[in-house]
Amino acid sequence: MAHPNQITIFITAQLNRRFPTLVSGQSPYTYHVNGASRFVLSVITVAAYDIARLKVTLDSFNGACGNVEFIVVCPRDDTDTISFLDSFLVHSKLQVSVHHDEGVGVYEAMNHGAILSNGKYLIFWNAGDTCHNTIGLSQVITHLNSTSPAWGITQAVFDWRSPQILTSRNLKNFVLQLGGYISHQTVIVSKLEFIALGGFDSNFKVAADAKMITQLWKKFKVDFYDLETVKVEFPNFSAKHNRLGRLENLKLCVLDLPWKYKAMSLGVALYREFNYALVRTRKIFSGSED
Repeated sequence: MAHPNQITIFITAQLNRRFPTLVSGQSPYTYHVNGASRFVLSVITVAAYDIARLKVTLDSFNGACGNVEFIVVCPRDDTDTISFLDSFLVHSKLQVSVHHDEGVGVYEAMNHGAILSNGKYLIFWNAGDTCHNTIGLSQVITHLNSTSPAWGITQAVFDWRSPQILTSRNLKNFVLQLGGYISHQTVIVSKLEFIALGGFDSNFKVAADAKMITQLWKKFKVDFYDLETVKVEFPNFSAKHNRLGRLENLKLCVLDLPWKYKAMSLGVALYREFNYALVRTRKIFSGSED
């Protein structure tokens, strides 16, 4: 087993190589061995110009166990959110760390929060998502402590769909874009492995979370936790129903899937694009779309 100092040197090098310019003017990052921290899990939330949804998320953390760290990343020019957080933290007993970025993108902000976190594991929730069950969250942390997986997937509550199917087959279908569903808010990943994989790829504007899940699936065994930890807010965006999202998923098929799956997944993706183009063409000629 590597000595903690060796781990520190290795991960610090990874940070400075992969994330050299996340924050303008910031000195090189230093990775601190998580064994020195009491935090097992860091819940990272990106918020921008939306205090109401952020407050809903923060209020839901009341009652969470002390080994959970909550991190909020917001743009440094979002003065209203910064003022709200300053006031909130005065009256809250939650372990909340606030960090500011340049507001250049959600995945960049997630990476920023991950790098500055103190937990051994990371999970990423959106402003508006809520902690559904602090007891369930505590039970997941107990599992993380006892098994030390590279990553895992929890259950969630959705108002608009049935719960996730926590099986290897469903995960595989999601990665191969064959119909499975995995919410990024239910994915827990080791900070060490997240950094080693390069964090979220900011070249992807809407599907970097799908790429991260694909990378983890290819490299590590996954643990499933049938415990409801988060209530996921109804999304106002879907990569599968967005042109750029579908193109990025097509890019995932070409560049990131194992060779033995490329032809099948690429064929499904191209068929999906053909159907989309066909529907759009029919709408145009029927006069139902400008």
